[in-house]
Amino acid sequence: MSQEANLPLFFSKPAPLTYEKHGKTGVVKDTHFKFAAKCNAIPLNVDEFFPASRYYPIVFAQGEAAFPIALLGMRDGQNLFVDKEGQWRRGCYVPAYVRRYPFLFMSAADSDKLILGLDEGSDLFTTKKGSKPLYEAGKPGAVLQDALNFCTEYQRRHQVTTSFMQDLVERDLLLERAAQITMANGDSMNLTGFSIIDQEKLDDLPNKLFLDWRRKGWLPLIYAHQISLQSWSNLVDVAAEKDQGEEEA
Repeated sequence: MSQEANLPLFFSKPAPLTYEKHGKTGVVKDTHFKFAAKCNAIPLNVDEFFPASRYYPIVFAQGEAAFPIALLGMRDGQNLFVDKEGQWRRGCYVPAYVRRYPFLFMSAADSDKLILGLDEGSDLFTTKKGSKPLYEAGKPGAVLQDALNFCTEYQRRHQVTTSFMQDLVERDLLLERAAQITMANGDSMNLTGFSIIDQEKLDDLPNKLFLDWRRKGWLPLIYAHQISLQSWSNLVDVAAEKDQGEEEA
């Protein structure tokens, strides 16, 4: 994933949302996912592990702030699940981080409070007629109400995800791994830069802690992560299908 420093993934010009600045702005009716077409890894919250595990390997990004990600492609700049028209692959789970865009919560100036913001650089916004307005009669319209509700719930689930990751890191359960993938045409590639949960260290957790994690709901999340690692083959199949479609086009 390539992204300008200090900017959230996908966002090029995040700004607080205000009526004075965005009162005449609307969301285009023909929405798309072109903004995610070159992103091969998307952040996940823990409540997404089960639906995402059916389609994508769920691993953990490395670095100071480890977090769960869904792998959507095997090469940088490749999202196998967004087509040329910007549509997500039919029937596959769309991560909440993608569905939240082009809105987000931002820190208010001189305050710990979060306020709703948007990406002024997104082509999903327009001032042309026929769009879905952000404001109606000077007040937040349905689009903004839905965005506020979605971002509020996303933030709540993000906090739970942060707690889950803190427990994994504190117990040193993340194991750096690499994956060797054999493509349908026989070519092979190595994927690096991610971690998975170390099964041996997981098995050695004290019984008291294991029961505490069961109470917190962490154990089903760990199992969903482990099951998702079977989805590498799904990436290979989707890649082969796309390659065949390009050859026939």
